[in-house]
Amino acid sequence: MGSRMKKKEGSLVIITHSDDAAIALGHILSKRYLPGPVDISTVVSFSFHFEESLQPQPSLSIVPEMRLSEDRCFCKRIGASFYPLGFWDNFGLCKKNETLSVEAIEDCILVLIEKLQKAVVVCAYPNGITHPHHDLVFRATTFAIGKMKETALFFVDDLPYSRIPVGEKVFCNGIEYTPVIIELSEKELDIKFELMKIYKSQLKRSYFEAVSETAPGDVKKRYSETLWLPKSNRFSELTKNVYTNISGQEDEEEFEYAQFTHPFKRFCRASA
Repeated sequence: MGSRMKKKEGSLVIITHSDDAAIALGHILSKRYLPGPVDISTVVSFSFHFEESLQPQPSLSIVPEMRLSEDRCFCKRIGASFYPLGFWDNFGLCKKNETLSVEAIEDCILVLIEKLQKAVVVCAYPNGITHPHHDLVFRATTFAIGKMKETALFFVDDLPYSRIPVGEKVFCNGIEYTPVIIELSEKELDIKFELMKIYKSQLKRSYFEAVSETAPGDVKKRYSETLWLPKSNRFSELTKNVYTNISGQEDEEEFEYAQFTHPFKRFCRASA
């Protein structure tokens, strides 16, 4: 008898740089809001002088030990495993290599999804001005998920660079998305910043000094998190469970899947 196909479960976070997961969804990860177990894959791990003749190829041999150490520490704190891909920081920044870079990342993501059999993939949605690498990783991730019909794609805002305005219509691979806005308390922000401080090689002391000089309301506005979920009957059970995790609601009647505009009392506000 042939072996049964393993049921997909858990979440895979595809993130561009090592510190991006802590900034964009550190609270979501620390609170275990995503379906577990959670794995994190960082795409870019190294910088050097860019030459147009270079081909985008992943290689763990180029990943600095400092970044690996920081990733291990971060993942241990949030109870996740991680898979660094080892692309260089300057990949795809010219038109000549852009398509090759997207295809190379997409191939790696497809292999990871097939290997890990994850039910959910999470990536940052670069809206407006952001790092070019973030756009390449986003495109590669969405292309890969477009080929994996049984894997759900969730988005987070690409903090601290950009947000998707609440009320804006967001579509990907023919599916509309709806936001769950997670307002962080001062204590929760402190915990998030402690996670961000793990990445000493990426986020220098001056970064946090600048944050400390920012008005508290602006800090909350900038670092509170949003999880964008697909409005699709195919993934209704997954999204329902995530809503329940975030809201703390145990009454299933409180969940209005058909409209997806129910503002949960503690964390969410309805979209316009």
